[in-house]
Amino acid sequence: MLHQCSESCGWMAGIIAAIAFGSFGVPIRSTSHLNIDPLVMQTYKTVVVFITCWLVVLLGEPIRFTPWGIVSGMFWVPGATAGIYGIRNAGLAISAGSWSAIIVMTSFCWGIFVFEEEVKSVGGACFATLVLIIGLVGMAFFSEPPPKKAKIAMELSRPLILKKDSSTMEALEEEFLPSPDRTVTKRRMHTDLPSNHKMVDIEAEDMKLLRSADTDDNSDTEPQNDAIAKDCTSAVEHELEKDGDGALCCFGIFLNRRHLGIIGAIINGAWGGNSIIPMHYAKAQGFDGAGYLISYSCGSMIVTIALWVLRFLYNLYRTEGDAKLAYDSLPSSHIRKMWLPGFLAGAIYSLGNFCSLITVSILGQGVGYSFIQTSMLISGLWGIFYFSEIKGTTLIVKWMLSSLITVIGIMGLSYEHLSTEIPEKLA
Repeated sequence: MLHQCSESCGWMAGIIAAIAFGSFGVPIRSTSHLNIDPLVMQTYKTVVVFITCWLVVLLGEPIRFTPWGIVSGMFWVPGATAGIYGIRNAGLAISAGSWSAIIVMTSFCWGIFVFEEEVKSVGGACFATLVLIIGLVGMAFFSEPPPKKAKIAMELSRPLILKKDSSTMEALEEEFLPSPDRTVTKRRMHTDLPSNHKMVDIEAEDMKLLRSADTDDNSDTEPQNDAIAKDCTSAVEHELEKDGDGALCCFGIFLNRRHLGIIGAIINGAWGGNSIIPMHYAKAQGFDGAGYLISYSCGSMIVTIALWVLRFLYNLYRTEGDAKLAYDSLPSSHIRKMWLPGFLAGAIYSLGNFCSLITVSILGQGVGYSFIQTSMLISGLWGIFYFSEIKGTTLIVKWMLSSLITVIGIMGLSYEHLSTEIPEKLA
């Protein structure tokens, strides 16, 4: 049934795949407050993909299996697990931008130079792909929030107290100065100050400076306020040093959670982005497009189970053969909180995966799968308007300009595709 699809059907399937791939991370990103292992989230996705793959039988596809599906699963499951780690630690916008740019490069190289898919001009297709990559990299770059030190400098440029009066000083003293029966070394200043004043860490001794400043002339307040700001800066820098939750020091290079998340996204692009490549080799056995979906899903389920077995064996080794302790050490499934977002993520991805197989079978790996990576546009919009990952008018404008470059690259890649009504089979 789907074998009779025209080229326009391939482009339409690509649009749906891009929307789905750009949106499946939303339920994942929404659970970032929960301590969920990435393999657990990937398991939810794999299970839903496996359950829904059998719907292709209703479209006339026979139930068949090829071992190439396991190879696809070996690419997709570990890569997607790393991608989930990236979303949860670096954010949806920058993670999707990172792996999309890499997938475009790998897909184009596979399609044009390995599978020798026909285009109007190899040079023109290479240029369009380069423009597309530049746009995607720009979108990922401008998804990066401003450095903390820059934000701190901006906050410290604001006055700590807009106007001194006796009631304000008494409230501050009562809150922060030590009483006879207790000792205060550092407290969190959080009072009803004007909205343009930031909550900062401040030493109790600095409050004495504030109290004494209340009795001095206005000419004496500036040096004392400078001393307070200096102490505040030192305190904030100390907090920055502690901002290493989930950090790793590798070969002398300090990587925080965000850096590790970006690395996870890169792994997803470089490894997981090859998940459809085995389908091209399965075409010789008659597996193509929707007919490959059952093999892809079953293979992914087999790989997911294998990863859980390996993880259990690793725990068994660490616990010196204690099977019960090894099992209890496996991450929790959080079934009560995760069943809905896990199902949604899996269902949306399953739709995108189904459409991507159709797109690649009709338009080819180089053009079709590269086109699907415009999902970055969708995930970026989610990141801007729903998760507020990109803040500030300047950053948003730069992101929009990068997205415009991406669209130009897409149009160029579409133009370079050699139109054929019946996709040529690969030998």
